Amino acid sequence: MELHVLKEAALLSWINSVNPQEPITRLLQMMDGHRLLKFAYKVQRKGFCEDVLLQSSPNVMEMTFSLLHDDFNFIPSQASLVLQKISKGIELEIQLAKVVIVLCYCGFKRHNLPPLDTKTEVMIASMFQFVEDDADGLSLNKGLDQFLTKGSVMTFSTSGSESSSPLTTIYKESPIFSRFQNPPRVQFQEVFSVACSSGSSPVHNVMNTPHFRLKRLREKLIREEDLRDELENELANQISIISEKEGLISQLQHRVERMLREQGELEKDHKAAVLELQEKNKSLLHRVHEVLKQCQDLKTDNSQKEKKIDELTEENGTLSAQVRNVFSQLARAEEEVCKLTVAHESAQTEWRDRKELLQKELSEAVTHKECLSEQVLILQGKISVLEDELKKAQSQERGEVLGPIMEGLNKIENLQTQIQDLLEQISVKDEDLRNLRNIHESVDNELKLVKQQNAEINAMIKSDRKEHEETVEKLQQELRCAASAASEKQEQMLVLSAEVTYLKEQICRYSENEAQDSSVLNEKLTSLQNQLTQMKQSELQQKLSHQETLREKSEEFEKTVRKLQSEISALYSEKETQISALKAEMEDRQRSRAQLELKLKKQNSSILDLKTIGRQFQQQNKELMEKLEKTFQQLQHYNAKIQEARETNKSLERSLQAKQREINVLKMEREQAEAKMRFAEMCLKEQRNMTDDTKDMRLGESLRVPEKQQDTITDCLEFNLDGSFNVNTKETHSIGAESESEDTADDWIRIAELQARNKACLPHMKSSYPLESGPNVGVPALTLTDEDLRMGDPKETIRRVALHMIKPQDTHTSHTRKRRGAPLENLNTSEPKQSRQSVMFTISNTPKKSLSRGRKDACKSSSLCSRALRPAATAANSRSPQISNNGRKVEKA
Repeated sequence: MELHVLKEAALLSWINSVNPQEPITRLLQMMDGHRLLKFAYKVQRKGFCEDVLLQSSPNVMEMTFSLLHDDFNFIPSQASLVLQKISKGIELEIQLAKVVIVLCYCGFKRHNLPPLDTKTEVMIASMFQFVEDDADGLSLNKGLDQFLTKGSVMTFSTSGSESSSPLTTIYKESPIFSRFQNPPRVQFQEVFSVACSSGSSPVHNVMNTPHFRLKRLREKLIREEDLRDELENELANQISIISEKEGLISQLQHRVERMLREQGELEKDHKAAVLELQEKNKSLLHRVHEVLKQCQDLKTDNSQKEKKIDELTEENGTLSAQVRNVFSQLARAEEEVCKLTVAHESAQTEWRDRKELLQKELSEAVTHKECLSEQVLILQGKISVLEDELKKAQSQERGEVLGPIMEGLNKIENLQTQIQDLLEQISVKDEDLRNLRNIHESVDNELKLVKQQNAEINAMIKSDRKEHEETVEKLQQELRCAASAASEKQEQMLVLSAEVTYLKEQICRYSENEAQDSSVLNEKLTSLQNQLTQMKQSELQQKLSHQETLREKSEEFEKTVRKLQSEISALYSEKETQISALKAEMEDRQRSRAQLELKLKKQNSSILDLKTIGRQFQQQNKELMEKLEKTFQQLQHYNAKIQEARETNKSLERSLQAKQREINVLKMEREQAEAKMRFAEMCLKEQRNMTDDTKDMRLGESLRVPEKQQDTITDCLEFNLDGSFNVNTKETHSIGAESESEDTADDWIRIAELQARNKACLPHMKSSYPLESGPNVGVPALTLTDEDLRMGDPKETIRRVALHMIKPQDTHTSHTRKRRGAPLENLNTSEPKQSRQSVMFTISNTPKKSLSRGRKDACKSSSLCSRALRPAATAANSRSPQISNNGRKVEKA
């Protein structure tokens, strides 16, 4: 699936208009992420940090998508899908186009971006149909992929017919038009007609369409609907109250009309009787006026009392609603406070556990560090001892063993460098431990601050609770006062109703009395007519005067009627004033309601602040937990490094021990080789002497008895209690001296080897080595103490033995050779004792094994010794078979 050319051109034109400094010809140029991130900062109108350009492209793409999620409110699920496709290289152009569409939508929504061509703006407006801006955030529909790959099906024409602007099947998948059955074409036609007919930008017109306005004004409409419902309820209550009052007023009006009608009928019926009953009529009129006045006063009192009662009932209802709201808010606040306290306690317990673990790990790390420092000191002491021994060995011996010694020195230097590296690592770990302690102290300080904040919040909550309780108590008191006032007014109403009934009864009585009076008057009128007929002339004058009085009365009656009409108009005016007062009361109630809403908003804001503070505490606890986990990981890493250092130290110690053993073995082999060389020279000297005496030895053989040729050789090793031993020999024939000298030389070489090995061992591991040779015939006895065997110098013993074996050869007689025992001087050298290092013998490195191996190597390597011994062996074999047998016995021993 490839991006269509027209869609890409529209998006590129918008990008180049926003960022004309760096024009782009293809969307694939933004594939690395650097340009895309820079363009996102440009759309957001923020400064771009150039250090971001040094990072890799995947990191830059992750930064761009995090910016889209944080600043542009792009849904993370779709952002992760788009990022995965871009990282895998799947549909790069389409995914980049989606990102650019989101940026374009947010740019047009937030800022007034530069204008574009009509075609590009219409194309971008058609792309905006696939963008959803809900409460969850920005999201893209599935139909956007097909729309971006296919060409535009929209036909631009000036006619207003429905067939001129059809939509593709892609728009049927849009969630904006899926709510209706047939509206995709019609609705998009309306958007398109708005975009084309208006003189401004089509994109701005699309952004100002009812769909986007509805999205923006949903929350406002919901709030206004709630307010409207509340106001409608209040208006219904007030309208019911007003209707009740209007009913009462209509009843009063009917009563007044009835009174007026009754009065008119009475006047019509009693016109003739009124002329005679002036006094009675006057008294009745006065009474009627008084009664009317009393009725009006009662009506006004009743109306006022009813108003007060209505006001109190309304106030009671509002106060009860307020009290309910306050109680509900208090319950919610208490629940939230309980949740926050529980979360805080759990966080404190977790922090305490983590703190104890960290303290334990710190103590273990400190102890481990001390152990490492002790091991380093031990290794340094061992290396110093080895260096001293190597320096002495270099000063004493420089020859064939110089190469391995140099290798050992190089290895020792490497070990020193490794030890220095370990010391540096230990110093680095010390710094890390200090940093961890500093972090621990900072975390403790933060915990103290958090505890202080919690205490302050608890104090605030307690103060808010007290204030709410005080307000509730005040409202309850007001309700009690209102209820008491309402009860008092109800009692007054009952009293007034009783008075009204009493007045009605009096009015009925007055009407009955008037009927009786009218009957009496009729009787009197008949009598008067009779009298009038008699006295016509006298009465004519009286009639004239009476007519004048009647006229005056009629005028007075008209005045009373006018007064009643004025009273009725006053009642109407009072009604209007009451209605205006009710309207003013409604306005006051609305104001009070607005104040209460403000109070509720303030309380809600305080609750939200408490929630935000709780969230901040949770975030701080999370950050502290993350820091603790990081420190724990660092401690684990340092422990692993310390274990590696321990293993390297152990391996170095093992290599040092192996090298020391190799050096000791090389020294022993060298000393053996030197001793054998000296012994070979001694054998050559003896062979030369023996060639001179061969004639005498042959004569002596002929004269000797064969039995004396087989004299036994006795070797008595006398061990004394003081730890010394003597090697005693008997006088033997000179023929056995050749073979016995070799055995004694081998024994002394063994003693020298034992001394060399004891020199390299600790005192408790030093031991003597028994001589495994036959009797020394013709050799003077040499006494060696056990201390000489343990502490003697091998070089000095070899030298003395060589001199001791050379001296008796000068005193040979022609027939026999006598060797007397002479005490061997002290073999210990005058040199001071040096520090020795313990070297444990393995099975293959025991004294006997090493001696046998040294002998074999000496026999194989020393050519001079073999050459020197061959003539002596031939000479001994040529003398007699007995001598050869003796030599074989000595060799076997």
